[in-house]
Amino acid sequence: MTGTNNDLDRVRLHYTPPVDAYERLMKERDHRRAVSRISSAAVAVTLAVGALGVLFFAFRGPHQGTHPASGPGVRAVSDLQGRVVFERSIDGQRNLFIADPDGSNAVKLTNGVNDQGGSLSPDGTEVVYKSELQDGSSGLAVAHVDGSGTTQLTTGTGYVPSWSPDGSRIAFAHPGADNAMSIFVMNADGSDAHRVNAAGTNDYAPSWSPDSSQLLFQRASDTTPRIDIWEMNADGSNERRVVSDASDPQWSPDGTWIAFTREGNVWMRNASGDTPARQVTDLSPADVGRLVWSPDSAVIAF
Repeated sequence: MTGTNNDLDRVRLHYTPPVDAYERLMKERDHRRAVSRISSAAVAVTLAVGALGVLFFAFRGPHQGTHPASGPGVRAVSDLQGRVVFERSIDGQRNLFIADPDGSNAVKLTNGVNDQGGSLSPDGTEVVYKSELQDGSSGLAVAHVDGSGTTQLTTGTGYVPSWSPDGSRIAFAHPGADNAMSIFVMNADGSDAHRVNAAGTNDYAPSWSPDSSQLLFQRASDTTPRIDIWEMNADGSNERRVVSDASDPQWSPDGTWIAFTREGNVWMRNASGDTPARQVTDLSPADVGRLVWSPDSAVIAF
């Protein structure tokens, strides 16, 4: 790692566990399992079935201006392009793998004891993730998708990293000096890590806009179980709430749509916010994990 992480070093000196709301969110994230039913606008895609028992679902979302409620929107597994990064737990150790959409040609990328939260670099050659090693050390690391090795970027706690579309920066959640979960941004080499969100708030799950100028994130209330989606400029200025009672926001790569979860299902609204949000899955039990868009903005996996 080059450069220094003064903000992170100072935070670690004062760190105590995150507030209960985010402890609960992370525990729920760790125990999410696939579900048995999906709406007519979705098709199940088995990407990996191992000791983790995860079944990934993907559905064809809005494309070329269509509304998520229009048309059957079904895409066959054989039509899906590219590769998918996912977590798999074997013998009590969680690692990241990369595979074709049908689960074939899987390659193990990491070798820690609890690696999670991968985000691909824009050029598709690396994935940034939360690493936890045998010696108890942890932090954010980068793995090469060809399986050739990993590079540690930070030490200490870091969650749900998100690589900016221009490849220059990585946003992630980290407990701030005030013990609230905060949004940090650093250079892609791990240098210049600094907090960008407002002090005294509990924020999580950053997601970049396609032009790398803004961030979506979720904010938990200090007084109620409510979580809302907020937006801010990449430097932390101009914070504003954009969706109420929602979490896990993800901007579509073409900038047209925002996908998010609400009451355990996938919802979508256009990025401009001039039309109502629509529910696009109907799962039972409703328990959707983190959303990931395909590069062409046509498919979401979760």
